[in-house]
Amino acid sequence: MKPYVVALLFFPTCRGQVLEQYTPDKADWSTFYSKAVLDHPKNTDHSPDGVFWIDREDWKEWDGTVYNATEYTKKELADLICPGHTVRGIYELFHKHKPFADDRNPTKAEVDNWHALALNHVRAMVGYTEEEYKIYPAKCLHLRALWSDERANSRIWDTDKYPGTCEGSTAPHCGAGFIPDKEDQQPYLPEGIDKCDKRAGSEGLFSAAKSNIPWSIKWIRPFCG
Repeated sequence: MKPYVVALLFFPTCRGQVLEQYTPDKADWSTFYSKAVLDHPKNTDHSPDGVFWIDREDWKEWDGTVYNATEYTKKELADLICPGHTVRGIYELFHKHKPFADDRNPTKAEVDNWHALALNHVRAMVGYTEEEYKIYPAKCLHLRALWSDERANSRIWDTDKYPGTCEGSTAPHCGAGFIPDKEDQQPYLPEGIDKCDKRAGSEGLFSAAKSNIPWSIKWIRPFCG
């Protein structure tokens, strides 16, 4: 399975408005579409209803109760937020916002927006709703995730200009932090950004988010795992 790499910084956009895309155009998602739904024998679409191994009754509602992390063990808190293979309240959230115009073929902008809604929902369950906890867009983080993925899984950056390679490496973080110089960034950059700088942050290569998992729940595997 192809690992799933994502920069987890997004900002929700109201339904009905034009959604902004943060995932780079150059990110190849063809495998995620074909293996998860289009060529999958059982998954019908990328909605929670389209996931064949999760029954409707397995999706638990969230009644708005804020969970104080100091009152639970780690396992107790995890079981509250992540019952089974799901996240509490996500089914209702998905159907409330209907984030994908076509559940069989969501756009990158729609998936980016859904991730924002879902992550902010999780934060709300532990009371993180103040301004300081809001999630904002960071297109350069998405680009950094793509460049790290390219460094790890392709040889396009194995040049004299960028010594080293991840070929044959079993290190899970190989490629992490790789950023090409300003000149080589240009074909990737969206309008309004002339360079992405290297800044402190975190990264992860989440093999749990397999390419055959629909988009509505793909993020749940690494989060709840």
